[in-house]
Amino acid sequence: MPQTYQDINFDALDPALVNAAAQNFTDSIYAPPPIEGRDIPNVGPYWVAPAPRLSPINTNSVPHPGQYQHKILNQFSSPVTPLQVLDRELPEFNESLNERLGEALAQERARPKREKPPQVGTVRTTMGTLSKNLRPANIEAAKTASSLYASCQFTPRSWGLDNYSGNVQFEYNREGELTPGKRFSTEELMAYLYQHYLHQFKTLPDGTAGFVSSGLALWVQNSPADSKSRYPVPGKSDKCRWDNCPVKDGTIHKGFFRVALDEKASWVNASDQDPFYNAGYLHLFCLEKMLDLPRLMQTIPGILRPDTRRFREGTRKMMVTRDHPEMEDIVNDFVQNAQTWESYPGIVHNGLNNSTSWYQHSLGYQLTEYHLHHQAKRVGRVREQRGGNNIGNHMGNCDVFAGAEKVKPRQAPQTPQARQVARTSASGSLTGRKRRRTSSLEDDPDDEFRPNDDFSPINSAMRPNKRPRRKSSNTPNYNV
Repeated sequence: MPQTYQDINFDALDPALVNAAAQNFTDSIYAPPPIEGRDIPNVGPYWVAPAPRLSPINTNSVPHPGQYQHKILNQFSSPVTPLQVLDRELPEFNESLNERLGEALAQERARPKREKPPQVGTVRTTMGTLSKNLRPANIEAAKTASSLYASCQFTPRSWGLDNYSGNVQFEYNREGELTPGKRFSTEELMAYLYQHYLHQFKTLPDGTAGFVSSGLALWVQNSPADSKSRYPVPGKSDKCRWDNCPVKDGTIHKGFFRVALDEKASWVNASDQDPFYNAGYLHLFCLEKMLDLPRLMQTIPGILRPDTRRFREGTRKMMVTRDHPEMEDIVNDFVQNAQTWESYPGIVHNGLNNSTSWYQHSLGYQLTEYHLHHQAKRVGRVREQRGGNNIGNHMGNCDVFAGAEKVKPRQAPQTPQARQVARTSASGSLTGRKRRRTSSLEDDPDDEFRPNDDFSPINSAMRPNKRPRRKSSNTPNYNV
């Protein structure tokens, strides 16, 4: 008798018995609950039932084995061919066959038809083609997505006192957001991160403070597009809160990684809270530039986290793993193995300089570099053809991006006559109302123009004129 399942000769067993045993094993096996988290404990080896080694069925010569009663019909790769032969050879069907076909046709028509889903966000362009632009649908869906979440239970209390002015540093609105539009200095943000009222410490035997836990989470995210209406105060809530942010108005553009300051992460009903309603946001670049991020992670363990949460509306706009699942491993590896600034004595890190040498050791650079090396090659080629101040040049470095924005070539101011000529040539013969309606239906300006195979530009001089030609005075009039 075999001692282990490896000693069993499955070839010598009856296939029917093997299939029955496998089915009974599948019905009775206990499936343990899934283990969440990255650190899966070692629970010992599992006994895995081997797959029965049955000889596979050769279906190369029989495309549809056993589907039709007449064996010759099973030899055709498509049922259309024998139907054409029968339709040509049989002059007419008998009454019984017609009745059977009529019943089958009635049953087929009685089945509910599967409706084709509408093309969401599809608009018609001036050339008559359909543009699969999802921006209108995304913007419209964002207006009602907030209703899926619960409102903030209470307004956080104000805290922090400025030693110089005596004013309160951190005040909140009823959505739990820091004063909208207010930007903070490096000292204020360091006090916010290191001395937050949600941090819990205990006194160690040597008299120092030991960290216990914190309700503050810094989520590393992608910058979501088409989500302006999702924030508590559109146009202000999604800005970078560092007062030394190099980007104009603190705008966190699409393609840049950001950090969300979430003070509701430890709530019991945290999943019921709107993920766009946070205390504030920062460029990941700005956070790494103004302070020693590895030292912050060592002092407050678990404060920096990759945002892999799934939300009720089903969107993945903010997830750091939106484009690449490996982004989560990059963030976690940085959290565990990042070295403090003292490990790089030859690099200046403080927030008052514009040095870019430190950026190559940052988390933002690692995420951006991985994204560029693993995106579709077609996207990279289009970006290179367009040129400009794109992510391939600035690599997520806000200093480089802001510097390139300042030196953009600008056209000289035109005279009123030149502006009128430019508007007339751009609009063509369209009237104002028709031109506005047409421009609103154009494709996204960022989309690549792909002309059809039969597309050929037409010279305006060769275009036929529909206006009838005026009679010349030299033409003789024969009706006189």
